[in-house]
Amino acid sequence: MIHRKAERTPDPVANAGRVRIGQLYVKVVEAIGLPSKDVIANSITSDPFVKLTLTGRWSHGQELQATKLTKRKSRTLNPRWHETFVFNVCAPGAELLLEVFNAGQLTQQATKLGQVTVPLVDLMDQRRHNKWLDLQLPPTLHRHGLNNDARAGRIHVLLHYKFARVAEFLSHFMAEERYTAPWPPFKAAILYNNFWILLDDLWPYLEVIWSISPTLNWDHPSRSSFVLLAILWMCLYITWVPVLLHVAMIGMTIKNLCVIAGSSTSTLASSSSMDGSNHHDEPPRVYSLPQGFHHITDKMAQVTTDAETKMTLQRVQNNMAWWSGVIKAIELMFSWEDFFYTLQILIALIVSCILHVLIPNQYLLMVLVVYLFTMWTVPFGLITRMIYGLKQGLSSLLHQQRLRAHHEKTMESSRSAAAAAAAASTGGPFMDTPGSSSRSRRGLSMSRNEVVSRNEHRFGAAATALSRRFVEEMNNGSSSAR
Repeated sequence: MIHRKAERTPDPVANAGRVRIGQLYVKVVEAIGLPSKDVIANSITSDPFVKLTLTGRWSHGQELQATKLTKRKSRTLNPRWHETFVFNVCAPGAELLLEVFNAGQLTQQATKLGQVTVPLVDLMDQRRHNKWLDLQLPPTLHRHGLNNDARAGRIHVLLHYKFARVAEFLSHFMAEERYTAPWPPFKAAILYNNFWILLDDLWPYLEVIWSISPTLNWDHPSRSSFVLLAILWMCLYITWVPVLLHVAMIGMTIKNLCVIAGSSTSTLASSSSMDGSNHHDEPPRVYSLPQGFHHITDKMAQVTTDAETKMTLQRVQNNMAWWSGVIKAIELMFSWEDFFYTLQILIALIVSCILHVLIPNQYLLMVLVVYLFTMWTVPFGLITRMIYGLKQGLSSLLHQQRLRAHHEKTMESSRSAAAAAAAASTGGPFMDTPGSSSRSRRGLSMSRNEVVSRNEHRFGAAATALSRRFVEEMNNGSSSAR
């Protein structure tokens, strides 16, 4: 469902400041045999209009769109528009999506009647294309016994894609649009939910910090003295600190595996036992939050804020979700939820610990500095982009050459057929002249166009007659029911 008045989007080239490759000229001529949607005053009709969308996707999946609309034609299944549109093409591999909608009589919501996609790669011969395209019927539309198949009529369009070959080749080397995260808009419920999720993720680490504070405050002198001696030892033997950190992380990972194995064993034992004892879940976690916090969060949903405040709250809401995702990603490394992923982390920790034992830390630090310097200074992304662009650009040039060769071959065969027909009609090839050959080719082309036009009009007349017949059957059924 779309709203009819909200579908004219601006040109993405003007918004993004991108260099256009070329222009696509589209003329929507007519459509025939459209499916009907409205049943009003015992007549089956539609109020169709066409939505044209030029779309292209980047490698990260985001879409760049330009949308235009035709005028609405009232109460017809064979509309004629004769409207021309121009699209600025700014992304290689773009597609033209043609969607036919019914504007509706009782509501402002439009319903899709059919659609068809035209890849621009099929128009790269830079010729004018006169196409009759079969519309595909959306699965949500049922025509109640009226030709229930996948077809939804046909649409007649004229297409011409004009572009500079150099610009099209260089477009494969252009940097893509930056990825923007599809964060949801601000809502008090989402902000409230994100806060509790983040607090639930941070609570175990906050408890650890709070448990350390008595030691730092010398509430337990013996424990504080032991921690002080351990810190002094690490200062004297600083080279062994990375090894101790690796051993601690390895021990934590193995401990988590043992806990998971023990819990699974106890679960199997409890499920197999028939003693009838009840299993009690852990009590919910209780948070000791500041006084008045719940009152603030309850009032937040009732406050009407301005646009700037909503933008600030949206950033807070999305940052909470981002930090929660970071914490979950770190916990996933050691939680054995993904067994093979945690196993890879464990093997990497063991190898790194062995390297720290065998190789002095200054050499490992030197290797790390060289690696980071190489990653930050050598433009690996640019080199990869250049190789990919060169590959895609050469493929595009070869495809254009194949299209031109196919077009020349088709034209040559049509000229040969026209010459043969003209020679047969005039009595032989020796009596043929350039003027007569040209007239014969024009006559042959006009006759072909007339045949196609007659067939299309017959198709439209048959669709209209079928609609009238269906209305008569409905009227007869209602009268017999009375």
